[in-house]
Amino acid sequence: NRMGISDIVYEDPRIDFVNYEPISRETEQQVIETLMAMAGRVDILAVSDQLPWGVVTGRVRRALEDLGKQGLKIVVDSRDQIHTYRNVIIKPNEYESAAALGRQVGCTVKNYIPIAGELTKLTGAPVVVTLGALGSVWADGHDTGFAPSVPAAGPIDIVGAGDTFLSAFCAAAATGCGIGQAAAFANLASGNFFTAEGSLTFTNAPAIATIAGCVIMMILVKLSRARDIGWLREWAFAIAMFSGMFIGYAVSVI
Repeated sequence: NRMGISDIVYEDPRIDFVNYEPISRETEQQVIETLMAMAGRVDILAVSDQLPWGVVTGRVRRALEDLGKQGLKIVVDSRDQIHTYRNVIIKPNEYESAAALGRQVGCTVKNYIPIAGELTKLTGAPVVVTLGALGSVWADGHDTGFAPSVPAAGPIDIVGAGDTFLSAFCAAAATGCGIGQAAAFANLASGNFFTAEGSLTFTNAPAIATIAGCVIMMILVKLSRARDIGWLREWAFAIAMFSGMFIGYAVSVI
């Protein structure tokens, strides 16, 4: 067993296969044109900007900022460039957010709520900072808050928890949930996907409840938009949460 940058012991560090050269100007332009073409067809856009020589270059970041300024909801997860983004929601973890401001602080809610607030002023958009087992803190320029995590018992594997958080956060935010609601839902999702050391567990009741909730929420949102049902759009998140919990309970007793 080993540790990465956090204090959590898991089976082995992650392995990434990466580029060691910048992408060509032609490829970069294709990425930008594809983003522009899809912007009008999506409710939200998730960006994973993790590698020095990935497809998210400086020009691509500026294109994303322009789309954010035009009103498209964009959520960015970036390892080293989180401080360079403007007009988009950023989702750093405790290490990335502190590094973006040149800080070294202990991982406590009290320390990180001000950091979220400062990052919001820097980016001009909402911020959610994940704090591992603690949960997450958020700021939207008007308010700040804390969303606690789901306690996990026994040996765990944290690989994929951040990606699960990003996916669930985007699903909730796309329905119109506020950043605090979306963060709470994302905590629930990510907390239920690292319950077994060495592998992600997709067959336990909490994981099934989370998946079911996401699917139900997407169906309800599409239905509410297709038939212009305002109350259904507003209640989609709550209905999906309770429906997912019921399905998870039913699975646990079968």
